[in-house]
Amino acid sequence: MDCPLPDGVRTVKRMARPLWSGALRFGLVNVPVRLYAAVSQKEVHFHLLHGKDGRRIRYQKRCALEDVPV
Repeated sequence: MDCPLPDGVRTVKRMARPLWSGALRFGLVNVPVRLYAAVSQKEVHFHLLHGKDGRRIRYQKRCALEDVPV
């Protein structure tokens, strides 16, 4: 049985199927988990932070001979 689509809608997007589905159990608590394939590549950047004020620690490349920033 086909359902009619609203005006202007040509296709229906379906949810991706999980590669794996299961559950994590912590004592009496059961948490359902589903694993999906990645759709795009993401990059994660980590920065060192100064303990006193929480600001980012930066490094500067310097010439060993002249001691000037490169």
